[in-house]
Amino acid sequence: MKAVIDSCISFGNVTAESKYAGGICGKSDIGDIKIRYNRRNTVNDGSYSGGTAGYTSGNIDNCIAINDVDGNDHIGGIAGSAKNINTSYSLPRLDGKRCRCNSGFVDGDVTGCYLLMRTFRYKRNES
Repeated sequence: MKAVIDSCISFGNVTAESKYAGGICGKSDIGDIKIRYNRRNTVNDGSYSGGTAGYTSGNIDNCIAINDVDGNDHIGGIAGSAKNINTSYSLPRLDGKRCRCNSGFVDGDVTGCYLLMRTFRYKRNES
């Protein structure tokens, strides 16, 4: 996706077979995600799973994510991977490896974000 997502609400389930699952967008190469609310969303994915976005090279601003996020790695209540996350709230139940409250990986800054604790369950390597 190459666009700006602004003022949206997401309810429901998202399932991805291998990569990039998110409540609003799976993968965003260019653009920002702003003023977004996500509730009761379950994201199941191989890697890069997030309540708002699986992966974004842009910014995530003013988002609220209340959800369950499952995956193998790069898992976050807001994003699996993001450049910057600003003024966002996360109430996640995370299940997987490399779980983080806001983002599994952030390339820039996380500012003004809040985690409202739920549960984390880490998967272990079986090999």
